[in-house]
Amino acid sequence: MVEQPYAVIEEPGLLVGVHDGVELRADAFIPDGEGPFPAFVMVHGGAFVKGNRSSYAPWGRFLAQRGYAALSASYRLAAPGRPTFPEALWDVKAAVQHLRGDAARLRVDPARIGIMGGSAGGNLAAMVALTANEAALANPYDDPHRAQSAAVSVVVPMAGLMDAVACWEFDQISRPPGDQPLERYLGGTPLDQRRRYYEASPVFHASAANAKGTRWLITWGERDEVVPPAANSEALVRELQLAGALVRVAPIPGAGHFWYMEGEVMEPGTISAQFAPRLLGFLRTWSGW
Repeated sequence: MVEQPYAVIEEPGLLVGVHDGVELRADAFIPDGEGPFPAFVMVHGGAFVKGNRSSYAPWGRFLAQRGYAALSASYRLAAPGRPTFPEALWDVKAAVQHLRGDAARLRVDPARIGIMGGSAGGNLAAMVALTANEAALANPYDDPHRAQSAAVSVVVPMAGLMDAVACWEFDQISRPPGDQPLERYLGGTPLDQRRRYYEASPVFHASAANAKGTRWLITWGERDEVVPPAANSEALVRELQLAGALVRVAPIPGAGHFWYMEGEVMEPGTISAQFAPRLLGFLRTWSGW
C-alpha cells in the first residue's frame, strides 16, 4: 500500500457474459501502476429491484487511487412476475470469475480477490463468499471465464440483508402495501417459498466449510431504518464467528441505511469518510493487502 494515491484507469462497460439473452457489463477501476493489485468486485444495492453499477464509481475510484483494483458489476433485477434468485447471484459470481480470468490484462492478483456491497449488494457479496463451493448455486452459464473459481477471501458487506425471512417480516410493517421487493426477488412470500428465503440468506450458508479462510469487515448503521441490524448484520457476525471465520465489525453510531452512498467517499463530514480509513486499516492489518 502506497501513501500517495495512484492515478486511475477506467474501463467502463466490460462485457462479463450474456445470461439468458441479457448482457452483463461491469466498470473497471485500475490503479495506474505495474501491479498485480488486490481487487474487489463491487455490488450495488437497490432491494434487488433497482440500482445500477455506476453508483459505486466513487468507491471504485477511491480504492484504485490507493492500490486496489475494483470491478463494479451489474446483475439482473427482479420485476413483477420475474423473480431473479438465484440468477442475480450467478451474475455476480460471473463478475468474480471474469475478474480472475482477465487478471493479467487488468494487472490484478488472482489470489487476492474480495467483494463488497451495500444492502442487497451486501447480501449478494456475502452469498458469493459463502456459496463459492456449493454446486447447486454454481454459475451455470457458458461464460468466457466460467472455468475460474468464484471464491473470494475478503468480504465487506455494508448494511447487508442477511436473513430474508426476518427482513420480509420487517417489511410488512415498514413498507406500504404492494412495495415488497423480496417477494419480487424470490417469487412469493416465506409462507409459500420458505426454502427459497433460506437459500437466499447468508446466515443459512454460514457453515464452517463455507466460511473457511474468509476474512470479513461487516459494517452497519446503528439506526438502520431499512435492514434491522440485530436480525441481519449482527446475526451474520455471530454465525461467522461460530463457523471460525475472521470477523471484524464496524457499527456506526447514529447512521441510517444509506450512509455508504453519500457522494464522494472522502467528502468531509460524511460517514463514508469515517469508514474508509477503517476499511484500509482492515485490509492492511487483517488481510495483508
